Amino acid sequence: MKHRKLTNLFFSFAFFTCLALATYGLCAAEGQSASSELIAKARDARDRKDTDAAVAILQQCIDLYKDEADKEQASLKVLPKSRPEIEAVSILNDVATAYFIFGEIYRDQGKSEAAIGAFKTVLTKYCFAQAWDPRGWFWSIARISRESIVKLNPGEPLPEPCPETEVAVEKPAARVSQLVTKVILHDPGTEEIVDYEKYGEFKNVGTKDYRYAITDQAGLIAAVGEAIYPNTSAVRQDPEFKKALKAKRLEGSHWDFLQSPDLEVAFLKWATAPEPPGIRMFYTGLILEKSGLIKHALKCYYAIVVHYPGSYGLTYWHTPWYVGQAAITKINYLLRNNPQIGYKLADADIKVINGYDNDVGDDITVTNPGKFVKVGKPSIFDKFKPRQPSTDFLSIRRRLGKGKVHLIQYETGDWQLMVNNKPFVVKAVTYTPTKVGQSPDDGSMSDWMYDDFNHNGKIDGPYEAFVDKNKNNKQDTNEPTVGDFRLMKEMGVNAIRVYHHPQKVNKELLRDLYKKYGIRVIMGDFLGKYAIGSGAAWNPGTDYKNEEQKKKMIESVTSMVKAYKDEPFILFWLLGNENIYGYGCNADKEPEAFFAFANEAARAIKAIDPDHPVAICNGDILYLDKFGKSAPEVDIFGANAYRGNYGFGRFWQGIKEETSKPVFITEYGCGAYMESGTPDQAEEGQAEYHRGSWEDIVANTAFRGGAGNSIGGIAFEYLDEWWKAYEPRIHDTKGLWAGPFPDGYMYEEWLGLSGQGDGSMSPFLRQPRKSYYMYKKAWNRK
Repeated sequence: MKHRKLTNLFFSFAFFTCLALATYGLCAAEGQSASSELIAKARDARDRKDTDAAVAILQQCIDLYKDEADKEQASLKVLPKSRPEIEAVSILNDVATAYFIFGEIYRDQGKSEAAIGAFKTVLTKYCFAQAWDPRGWFWSIARISRESIVKLNPGEPLPEPCPETEVAVEKPAARVSQLVTKVILHDPGTEEIVDYEKYGEFKNVGTKDYRYAITDQAGLIAAVGEAIYPNTSAVRQDPEFKKALKAKRLEGSHWDFLQSPDLEVAFLKWATAPEPPGIRMFYTGLILEKSGLIKHALKCYYAIVVHYPGSYGLTYWHTPWYVGQAAITKINYLLRNNPQIGYKLADADIKVINGYDNDVGDDITVTNPGKFVKVGKPSIFDKFKPRQPSTDFLSIRRRLGKGKVHLIQYETGDWQLMVNNKPFVVKAVTYTPTKVGQSPDDGSMSDWMYDDFNHNGKIDGPYEAFVDKNKNNKQDTNEPTVGDFRLMKEMGVNAIRVYHHPQKVNKELLRDLYKKYGIRVIMGDFLGKYAIGSGAAWNPGTDYKNEEQKKKMIESVTSMVKAYKDEPFILFWLLGNENIYGYGCNADKEPEAFFAFANEAARAIKAIDPDHPVAICNGDILYLDKFGKSAPEVDIFGANAYRGNYGFGRFWQGIKEETSKPVFITEYGCGAYMESGTPDQAEEGQAEYHRGSWEDIVANTAFRGGAGNSIGGIAFEYLDEWWKAYEPRIHDTKGLWAGPFPDGYMYEEWLGLSGQGDGSMSPFLRQPRKSYYMYKKAWNRK
């Protein structure tokens, strides 16, 4: 699965200015226009704190291109949606950006009236302008300008907004039926688990020439039931279809029906949707799941595997999504969570050769549809069985590392991370307790490792957080101060991820984290991502073929190792943060060069510290094959992956085939907000996402019957951060990008396992969510 998702960590003051400009689309792209070059130069000047030069360049951009921007604005009636449409009015976007930067400069100088004037120009004259956020989406400059005005003067009169500028992405509002219904199958089929061998022949199983040849179509149609290939016409004979058609409940886009509570009509709509069969059946299966029709959903997903294993769609990022692989993962997830069905899917596998890049043209699909086999019902005695066999009689195939922290691969191929000679499964969180109102975008974000906003000599989040049990946004007498470190320990956390730069690391704090709470640190270096450590400017960013930049990055990495290698809290080293997606570096264009350099960095680490393993943080499994060939010195493959509540699919097996290395998930998570649900439903959706992800991580650890290469994961993230959709004083509910989440959108400001309430008592107040308590149970299980 080729996902692209950029997640934000914390950044230093030195990086804030560049990030602020980059975040708002002001980093010029390759092949940029002349107006974009001026914006880039203005950004460079502002980076250097040369405000006079920045102002002069911005004014030049406006003087040269204002008339053309006016024409492009006049040519539009609605906000452009697709990337080509947005980029077709690039001059409009650049001139609006110039006014926006003017507003930011005036605001920073304390000139509120001038700032409001600049922001209002965007609202009144260039309201259809948009800018690219390197985190992966376009944003409306008018919408952000409006928020900036409100922030400066809440009572300021505002012009009416342009159509459709008030949302970050086009969301399915209530444009389709909102009745609350469940699916009632008119034709459920004659078999709950279809025996395909009765109705056809599996040919060339396990090869690129696999196919299923139907010999008894009528029998198969009867067996599978409605909406499942080849029974594609029965839905139109369904009485509910005719009723819905007459009542006009079927009107609207089938995509909008994915979040409709009218599940009956959503099912009918998707069963007849004008989409490729594999995609049509996958989403039909999702709707059947929502209705509790698990067995029919299983038939939907398995029909994809049998008939359309090579089916693919495109993600929000226009990267391939392999539907057949996702269908197998769905089947395994549903059977794991519904043991009463009494089956497992054995030996099913869809491998996509050449499937680790974004080009589907050279993909080769190798398919084994597997087979459903009966399994015994769970016994009450199962809980007394050992969770893993004794390793005393297993020979060790490989050992990576010489110290107290090392990796072992057994003769079975399974991997374990060993700490003090005991297996250690990573149960980690990303911990960045950002105070509400702070943002890297305006340089206001401080360092949580030193924050002491109440000036009592104690670091705030780690030691002074409290649980707001009754959610009244104040600290009552029965709500003692406990601190996040204690809350994380009680949750079962055994590690956090920290980067040694660009902010300063508080060694004493991390020593205390380990000594008192037993929580270790995965210490990272960005390895040139966001141009950190390379000495390069954001544009064009780090060049992994530039020897001078590589020298600086090696110096950064080795200085980290020398500074922390003897600290007892170090678990292992981590290189990069999904560099392969680009943004401030050219790893997306030069993946071989990047992985070769990561290999060089790993070798440099081991020359100084042979006692701790070295991991990489990739973007999902993009260019996994190139990593496997170019980075033998990297011990652990890590990846940020956001794939849905049913786990990570063929992720584990693919890594086993391409690298034979141990694996951990460096980021995974889901927002606790749903536009189409209640707060309680949103929390439950987040908890289910994390539960499904963690169960899959565990299922692929050593001796569990899966790939055996998982060593754990890092949940993203411990606490909500309010700055990610720009205005850090507002807990934004804008869906920033579409993806496999409870209501189809990522809500970046709601990713925390704990919330900050209404923000009034930040950074101290905590409202742990259901996902926190899910982990508290799962991670403390013996």
